[in-house]
Amino acid sequence: MKKKKAVKSVGKEKQDAAPRSRTVGPSSEKELGQFSQRVRTVLGKTSVRSFARDVGIDEKSLRQYMAGATDPSRRTVIAMAKAGGVTVQWLATGEGPMRKGELGKASKTHKAEALHFDPELLVDVVSGVEEGLVDAGATMDPEKKGQLLVAIYQLYSDSGAVPDKETILRLVRSAA
Repeated sequence: MKKKKAVKSVGKEKQDAAPRSRTVGPSSEKELGQFSQRVRTVLGKTSVRSFARDVGIDEKSLRQYMAGATDPSRRTVIAMAKAGGVTVQWLATGEGPMRKGELGKASKTHKAEALHFDPELLVDVVSGVEEGLVDAGATMDPEKKGQLLVAIYQLYSDSGAVPDKETILRLVRSAA
């Protein structure tokens, strides 16, 4: 009796699954049409041949990426960022700092926008809490005061309401 050869079968789920695409649309308006320019920026004065070798891809593929004709795989973007000394986020999207060393150098405005932080609201909340403590003749340990500030800030930030001094004063008195 002959033995039957085992045949690998693909499950129904895998047959029905959509094929994986290596090309993904841009994640932001900034990325649209600018990836090739960022690749050229990373290359600088380095030759295409040399950079392609550093990345581990063929020169033809790199030229296609630079022309915007094709998009690289995620692994290739990571390798390109590493070889070029730039962040993956910047290379892929054009957002964030270009180089890792620039992470802490973002402007105060940029950091506030990234956190959806409203400096004016914070000033109003801190002023209201301090005024409430003075009016109540109370003090508060720094940890408790910090928690109160965060809670009141979030209350107004989430609701979009304009800070009401009387409400802040009542909250401070009840917490003190």
